[in-house]
Amino acid sequence: MVDLPATPILAATLVYEKLSLSTSHPAASPAALVAPVEEETHGYGSKLFFEDDLPYKFPKLDIDKLKTMAPHHYKGPGHPTFATMFLSRNGSLHDPYFLSTHEVVYRLLWNPDTKSTEHPVTVFVAPFVAPAQRSSFEAIGAIVREVKEMPFQPDVQNGNTISHRFRDVFSKLEMWAQADFSRIAYLDSDAFPLANVDALMGQQLAPQRNCRRELLWTVDQTHPEESCRYTFTGVQDIGVSSMINAGMLVLQPNEAMHELLLREFHDPDNTGLLNSGFPEQGLLSHVFRMDGPFPATIIGKAWNGDPGVKDGGAKLNILHAKLWALQHEGAHWTDGMFAKTWEDLSTFYASEGFASTRAQDAVLSREYFAASGH
Repeated sequence: MVDLPATPILAATLVYEKLSLSTSHPAASPAALVAPVEEETHGYGSKLFFEDDLPYKFPKLDIDKLKTMAPHHYKGPGHPTFATMFLSRNGSLHDPYFLSTHEVVYRLLWNPDTKSTEHPVTVFVAPFVAPAQRSSFEAIGAIVREVKEMPFQPDVQNGNTISHRFRDVFSKLEMWAQADFSRIAYLDSDAFPLANVDALMGQQLAPQRNCRRELLWTVDQTHPEESCRYTFTGVQDIGVSSMINAGMLVLQPNEAMHELLLREFHDPDNTGLLNSGFPEQGLLSHVFRMDGPFPATIIGKAWNGDPGVKDGGAKLNILHAKLWALQHEGAHWTDGMFAKTWEDLSTFYASEGFASTRAQDAVLSREYFAASGH
């Protein structure tokens, strides 16, 4: 069972138990794993209430053994993957974004009501992510891949600041460099599938498109075929029709597009755009704007919505909300959802069924690569 604090004051006084990860190294205290967070410096804002560590016990797993097994559903290069990105500088195993990333992976890989029937999950991590955190994702069957650190420095001279949790979000651009995946269906670490979302991998929701060659930037006119075939699907941000919410994206890795995105990121003319308060979201909405050379495919809020979507009677496949911190007046369908999912995954990972399935992953992987000649 998960023991939740009755009040924030009680949460602050909790004494956490030793980490339960089975590693070859001595268990470190949580304090030793927590990286300091910059507050009110260099244009980065202070921590907010939903960023405080949570008193959830990490499941007891044989990390050293499980992390050596093949990722669940992995079939080698040339196939699609679901993905999320873990960029927290808090090395604690109680970090809310660490826990929520685990819940997203669990929902995509293992939850009976939401799991994919065929696709792996990749957790992209920044170079500073703690080894224990990485190993925990590998143990539960995810692919863990490090991407380049791309810290964003807001234009403080003109009074611009951003939340410190947004400082590394431009690492998302590195997904376009992962050419061994045919496509990536990306979910933020607080975007929780409520149903099977394999449809995101299909051409109906996320078609491959041809660019508008006549609108290409001059530098891209020489070899338009390299970037002209693209996939980019998203949901409009609430209240801002020109903005695509970056919490759920379907994209096609492409080195030419990766170079284009980096060029736009470093373009001084985009300084105002990047300092709009929505750093990577603003850039992606600009590159994939509807009147540009690479117009986005826009799908409904069922694929990236807040609780209000379901409250209004509409279908909701992906809930984008900080579930661990939601508060409502009166009873609500999201009440206890985060705690219940953590309890479910903890029970499942302790079961013999999980251990045997992970062992079978290794067998299936060997058989697949032997048959395919990889």
